Amino acid sequence: IAPWGVLPLADGRVLVADRADDRVHVFDANGVRVSTFGSSGGGPGQLRQPTTLLPSSAGRLRVLDTGNRRAQVLT
Repeated sequence: IAPWGVLPLADGRVLVADRADDRVHVFDANGVRVSTFGSSGGGPGQLRQPTTLLPSSAGRLRVLDTGNRRAQVLT
C-alpha cells in the first residue's frame, strides 16, 4: 500500500487512496481494512494513481485519478 490521499469520515471510518495499488481502501476506527474498491485501468470505476479524496454534498466520493488525468465521482 502506498497511501496518498486520506479522508476521515464522521462515522470513524477512514478512506485511503492507494497510488501503488490503484484502489481506495476503507479502514474502520481501529485501523482494520474493511473493504476496498476500484481496480487498475481507465474505465468507469477504474483508477490509475488516485491521489485526492473529497466528499460531495450528495454523499458520493470524488476521486482525483491522476494517472488517467480525470476526476471521478463514485457512489
